[in-house]
Amino acid sequence: MRQRKLYHPLWTHLPAAGLLAFVIYRFVAAVPLPDRVPLHFDFAGNPNQWGSAWALLGLVVGLGTLYLGMSILADELWARQEGRKTFNWLSVIDEAVIAFFAVTTAGYGDFRHAVTVPGWTMIAALIAASVIFASVLEYIRPFVPHENRYQPEDTSRLEAEIGAFVEEGKPWVYWESQNAAYLNWIKVAAVILWLYGAYLSFTQARPGPMIAGLVALALLFVDGGLRVTVTPERLQVRMGIIPVLSLRLAELTSVQVHEFSPLRDFGGYGIRINRRMKAYYLRGNRGVLVETERDKKYLIGSDHPERLAAVLDVARRMAGG
Repeated sequence: MRQRKLYHPLWTHLPAAGLLAFVIYRFVAAVPLPDRVPLHFDFAGNPNQWGSAWALLGLVVGLGTLYLGMSILADELWARQEGRKTFNWLSVIDEAVIAFFAVTTAGYGDFRHAVTVPGWTMIAALIAASVIFASVLEYIRPFVPHENRYQPEDTSRLEAEIGAFVEEGKPWVYWESQNAAYLNWIKVAAVILWLYGAYLSFTQARPGPMIAGLVALALLFVDGGLRVTVTPERLQVRMGIIPVLSLRLAELTSVQVHEFSPLRDFGGYGIRINRRMKAYYLRGNRGVLVETERDKKYLIGSDHPERLAAVLDVARRMAGG
């Protein structure tokens, strides 16, 4: 059976695409553009910053295209993670942002005359209309079911090995890591920012040391990805080399494989929290959900959740947890 390339239809992005096309049209219709135009306005609608019209075009169209592309990617991820159709609240963000660009750009109809910016009522009205239109399209989009690609792993041999170590009192350790390709891009961006911060430091600019320090800290979080370690006494989770969770196995009351939707349940990836639990993951939609004696729940993302759950369950039971 041929796998579908897209689970989320592109026509749901028509409002944002139409608004972005309107923004481009307003600039094209104003050619030739003057050397200086208002780049920013205060809350009263008066220009308080000026610059190149082409720079403004690149900024507005560039940001609009970026938001549209990110929305297409996020919506597709949402649809691929759906076990049943749910309303994708992320799908209306690009409409809201690009609608703001469109209504504020409407005053640029002719750069040779006075530039005006619509009032907040007009801005709010267009954003609301765009969001409602996008919500209707999201509501009527078809749900495309997809097969579960995951097959439970046989962990009987691993359980026997851990059980033998526990019974004989021998030291043992189980570890695994979860990495993601997008972390490499984060590292590249972080290194560039670090070099920029170092440059500012050498030129004695005040923000330099702060930028370099913050980026260095960020690199510690992403380098190595998510690292999970289980010993006879403790479960430990690190982001990079930074410890983010440490639990005694004796305090665990429940361990189970858990499937979830990163975007719907937590709104993204990394260290997340909702009303029911705290989560640590960098990719995928499966992990191990553990519950403690204090009724706290923690979700740990894993590429091999059956293995991790088996190790935790056997170790905690045989240790008297």
